[in-house]
Amino acid sequence: MNGGQLENHEKDHSTFDAFVAGKESLVEFYAPWCGHCKKLRPEYDLAADQLKDEGIQIAKIDCDAEINKEICGKYEIEGFPTLKIFENGEVKSDYSGPLESLAIVQKMLHIPRSEEIPSEQGKMLKIVGKTFNELVFESEKHVLVKFYAPWCPHCKNMAPTWVEFAEQNENDALVIGDIDVTANEIEFESYKDLVQGFPTVLLFKNGEKTAPIKYQGDRSLEDFKKFIASSLE
Repeated sequence: MNGGQLENHEKDHSTFDAFVAGKESLVEFYAPWCGHCKKLRPEYDLAADQLKDEGIQIAKIDCDAEINKEICGKYEIEGFPTLKIFENGEVKSDYSGPLESLAIVQKMLHIPRSEEIPSEQGKMLKIVGKTFNELVFESEKHVLVKFYAPWCPHCKNMAPTWVEFAEQNENDALVIGDIDVTANEIEFESYKDLVQGFPTVLLFKNGEKTAPIKYQGDRSLEDFKKFIASSLE
């Protein structure tokens, strides 16, 4: 599909409701001046081309157009691009994954993104999309997880300290690990509220896994130790 063909997916307030009332749909709310929207366009083209044979609709709404102000306001669009998944005319969820065609297609086909499961594990547990529920929510131990992105400089600076912290952990009831959120898709109820930047550290206490505690201190070995000591006392 070439770039011009994506114009066929352009919707406005007069066609939008009927469009999303049908099949499962992915809608991009965008602005023509938005640089990220322009960068997304070829990836969105590719995703649309791959998903059309799967019966999944893709559309886009220009929120700069006066005719669409009401609909963009209805869905509380505050930044661009914003991608939302619709089912039976209602918003099913926001799309918060990478703005790449493969990730978009996998999400719409309900294929969770995940790195391969590590063949071996050290004291610093490598968690991936396929193992998150098992290693975090189903574990009978307390689990301290660092959510990170490889491109994040703060994550890179913290990495050696995090490994050292895990190596020094002698609490058999505690597991320390990390997960690359750019390569692994995970979802739990409070995820979007708690993980808004990187690195984010959450403590999932045994018996209280649905209410993880967010670490707010400095990224030093001593501060991590103090946090665990006070949280698990």
